[in-house]
Amino acid sequence: MGLLFDLGTLRLETSQLGKSSRLSHFFFSSPLTFLLCSPVLFGADCLEAAMVSTLPDANALKVVTISDNHDLILRVTEYTKKLGTSDHGHGKIKAVADFQVNRQFLIDNAESGFFRTLLTTRNFAEAGKNFIKLDEHNPSGVEVILCAIHSKDENWKSSAIGQAVTARTLQLPAENLWDVATSNDFMMMQFSHLDDWFVRWYSRNGHATPNEMLLYPCLQFHHAVAFMQVTKALVYERAYIVEFRSKNHHDKHIEPRVLPRGHLRVLLSNWLFKKVKVMMEVSCDCKEKTVYQYIKALVETKGYPIDEQNRKSINEVCKNLATFPVHFKLPESSKSCSTCNSDWEYIVSSAIDSIKKHFDGLCLDCMDHTQPQFLDEHWDYWNHLSSGRQWDRNCRVKHSQSTWYSSFSMSKPYSTMDSMKKIKDENQKLKVIHLRQESRIKQLGGEIDAITIRNDILQDNLTALNANVDQWEEYAAEETAKVKELNVYIDDMDKVLTRKKTKIGRLRSRLTRSKGVNRDLQERNDYLEEHLATKKIKSQAFKAEQKELKRSNKDLERSVRCLDGQLEEDQTEILGLLKKNVKKKSSSTCMSNSCSMPV
Repeated sequence: MGLLFDLGTLRLETSQLGKSSRLSHFFFSSPLTFLLCSPVLFGADCLEAAMVSTLPDANALKVVTISDNHDLILRVTEYTKKLGTSDHGHGKIKAVADFQVNRQFLIDNAESGFFRTLLTTRNFAEAGKNFIKLDEHNPSGVEVILCAIHSKDENWKSSAIGQAVTARTLQLPAENLWDVATSNDFMMMQFSHLDDWFVRWYSRNGHATPNEMLLYPCLQFHHAVAFMQVTKALVYERAYIVEFRSKNHHDKHIEPRVLPRGHLRVLLSNWLFKKVKVMMEVSCDCKEKTVYQYIKALVETKGYPIDEQNRKSINEVCKNLATFPVHFKLPESSKSCSTCNSDWEYIVSSAIDSIKKHFDGLCLDCMDHTQPQFLDEHWDYWNHLSSGRQWDRNCRVKHSQSTWYSSFSMSKPYSTMDSMKKIKDENQKLKVIHLRQESRIKQLGGEIDAITIRNDILQDNLTALNANVDQWEEYAAEETAKVKELNVYIDDMDKVLTRKKTKIGRLRSRLTRSKGVNRDLQERNDYLEEHLATKKIKSQAFKAEQKELKRSNKDLERSVRCLDGQLEEDQTEILGLLKKNVKKKSSSTCMSNSCSMPV
């Protein structure tokens, strides 16, 4: 099947479809049809490029230059929702960005098995291409990763491009930090690459971001100071600690029971009740009234019993308990008792101060069970009560024993991060194999999608072709009727032309006879002139006759010239009839009657 291109319109020749084809050629109605047919002509890549070029302004392709000497384009496409196995994503594109990077720089500095394998292994089709697609990734998140990789180069950091990229990434919304973590996991990169970047991001955006949204990012990006501040604030300032969950990344969150909020309430309750236990052992008669007034004053603060204050934060409970002096009044009978006449206000205020200082927040270094301070993590636990223990030894932040205990024993969130390093090393080969299989599956899926698209396009083209065939048949019928009318008109013109030719023949015969008569008259005139001298008597008569003959001769010449002009007009009319074949001319005017010549 031949293919021709004419000014953006695709013309499909059907010379090989057989002579019985109803239509000799087919015209696509618009350049959009040409784009839809591009998979058949150019492949699926051209179709995707055409799709991106026709995106609305809100989803227009964004080009980001990461490296001046770029030789590789990473096209990152984000969709409105997660795609299925056979979903090509058409009509679901949310954002598309082309990142211009240097291939060798990524291989040398990314320290990523993903990039190294993808760009150097021949099993992947992308190894020899300068265009790689990363589907279902957030462009802003990938830009952060590329910024972190290139920040290893001090020249890049100080360049105009580096400063612009860094400034743009530091404006990343907090909810997109989950996209950064997801893309980083996909690329098999260590999160330590992003630690320095996150420190800068936190210093710029941390104060304006809710602590619930900072909990997982601070843990994931190893910001020890920020993580301790955030966890302490959540424990003391929240009645219910509800971690922010990304709607697109449900698996990215900290493990449950990380924060010891309930433990602090138990400690506070025990410290407040400690003096009551002592009062149970004394033998004075006033202890019942004293304990009653103490418990009554605690209840009147609306911060006690502690286990019933679930809707209040630790700070709110402490604030309520701080009003204890307003509500407590020692009975008169107890003032003379050394045991009952204790400083009950100091007991409450001391408990409040102690509970506020008890927990400093969680320590990331103590939570890291892959780096035990003794022989292993079990020895760390059993020796935590050894004398002279420095609870923040080798930690990036200073903290107390309670922080170490909560950090070490209550959770092991590093099971999804640093503790996975050993497993990641073993699984990296499996992941490479998986990536190869996934790449092949995507390639086959792309081929299947391309075939499906071609089939749909051919079906649409066939439908349009049949519709155009019907239109062309109607047009052909109309043109055939017009041709028949023209043929009838041409036949009429042929008859008129035949009559004109016959008339011209008769006029030529008359002209020939007139010339013969003219010669005869000339001979007779000569003869008369010879006898003029001898026939003086008849000279007058002959002169009159001669004048009459000359006058007749002139009339005859005028007739001849008139016939010649009429002949030229007839010839012009005949030529016009042969060329136009459309308009029937009116019959030519009749020739004037020839003057009769005397014999």
